[in-house]
Formats: sequence, C-alpha cells, structure tokens
Amino acid sequence: MADGYEFAGLLLGQIPHLTEAKFDHTGLGLFVTFSHNSEVESYRILADFNGTTKKEGVNSRLNGVEMRNEALGILADADIVLTNGIVDYLEVFNKIGEDFPLEMPKNYELHQIWLGPAKARVIKR
Repeated sequence: MADGYEFAGLLLGQIPHLTEAKFDHTGLGLFVTFSHNSEVESYRILADFNGTTKKEGVNSRLNGVEMRNEALGILADADIVLTNGIVDYLEVFNKIGEDFPLEMPKNYELHQIWLGPAKARVIKR
C-alpha cells in the first residue's frame, strides 16, 4: 500500500521489526500501537515530504488508504503514524458510523485512494 510513497522502501523495511504491542478499541475505530526492535533503526525515515531532514526522524501521518468490508459495515480510513521516523501506530476510523469490530477483521480490502482511481491498487485479505 506504500506504492508511490517517496520513502516506501524504508517504510516497508520497518515491517519485519515491528510487533503489535497494544490494541485500543474506540467504538468507531481501533488504534494498534507497535513496539520495535533495534534493527528498525536502519529504516528510520529522516526526511519529510518537503525534503527537510531531521536527524531524529520525522513525525508524520500517512493517510489515503481505505479499509472496506461491506458485510461488517466497514468503510474506514487507515492511517499510519510515524514518530521520529518509525511506525508508531495504526489508526483505523470507520467513516460510516458503524461500530468497528473489537478485533481487526480477518477479511477486508485496502484501497489506495490517495493515488486516484487510475493508479490505485486494491489488496484483498
């Protein structure tokens, strides 16, 4: 889902070094907080979208991905939040007002809405 993101390689490189540490259900959404091992340092994102470099890493929100599951009433924004250049948490917010399931659904689609319909990919899980 990071296609087209300038630092996709660094972002994807962090994934093997992340562990789901905490789940906070909010009714309409879910926060998934991650812990990480020391090897994630090799993939720290140091520059923002404007090219400004920060030695401690950037604080940023990566949005533009929708999670969909019609059967469960889910049409949700799925945002990744970076703190100091490392994935800190995933925020999922169901935009249609239905309660989000207590646990992350096993089946859903991710849509890259930030790329527009012509370039967007859909991932089914």
